[in-house]
This record gives sequence, structure tokens and C-alpha cells, in this order.
Amino acid sequence: DGTDGENVFDNASASIDASGVYTNSAQPSCSVYMTASQTNATGNGSFCYVPFNAANFNVGTCYDLTNNYFVAPKTGIYIITGSVEISNISASHTHYYVMVHNVTANFQNYVLTQNPNICKNVLGYFMSCYCTTMKMTAGDHVKLLVAVDGGSQTVTVNGGYAETTFHCTLID
Repeated sequence: DGTDGENVFDNASASIDASGVYTNSAQPSCSVYMTASQTNATGNGSFCYVPFNAANFNVGTCYDLTNNYFVAPKTGIYIITGSVEISNISASHTHYYVMVHNVTANFQNYVLTQNPNICKNVLGYFMSCYCTTMKMTAGDHVKLLVAVDGGSQTVTVNGGYAETTFHCTLID
């Protein structure tokens, strides 16, 4: 009955303890990043797909590291978060965009637009965080796109463990 501190519900991956805390070690989720920077990726308004190729974790192998996209393992609502760091920003670069693109459903969700020159640090780098929810059907493929416009194609999307990341978890 759960009153003795035992789990009320328990199986190989999911449990609810006596205080009502739910855990599921098989919950579809991932945390991925780029190991190398993409030089001259954008700057002229063109969107570039971000090729995440390494994982901190990838429960259920829902992120395809070979083809660089998230695959929804089941229909539901997912929360998508992460960060993007760019560099080689010139004074002419006026707008920065981050877009979560459901390739299968041909649906785009712009999660951030702003001027990268306003917030770049003393090294000339600009980092932003993004967060969105997206309803997906099992099998949908999702990619992250980044664009900067107003100048020439000289902007780098920086790679590294904490620079440009993508995290996705099934929430409902």
C-alpha cells in the first residue's frame, strides 16, 4: 500500500515511491552536443542544420547521431531545450534565429530571434538558450537550425561539450 516506504508501483524502469515521486529510467530523453565547430555556417540569412554528433546520454537511442536528428519514439508532447554559441559576428549581422524543425511534419517553431551584436561577450561570442514544447507523432524527425542575417556567411556555430547543445524529453 506504500505506507511503509515501499514503492506503490514498481517495474524494471518506472516507480512511484510512497511520497508520490515518479521516476522512469527508460523515459525517452537525450542530451547531445557538437564536437566540432561549423565555420562559415551562416551570416547571410541561410539556415544551417546543427549536426549534433556526441551524447551525454541518449535513453532509448532517440537521437540519431549518424543522421543528426531526434526521432520521437512515441506520440506525445516533448520539451526541447539547449544552447547555441556563435562567433565571428560582424557589425553588419543584425538578426539571429534558432528554429526547431519537425522535418516529418514540416513544422517550424522559431524559439529565439534577436540581434547578436547587442549581447556578444568581450571575445565576440554570443550564446543563447532556447526552450520549447512540441507535440510529435511517433517517428517524427526533429532538427535544430540556426541562422544569422545582415552580412556575409562568416558566422561560426561553436562546437564543444557546453557550447551548442540539444536536450529533448517526452513529458506527456
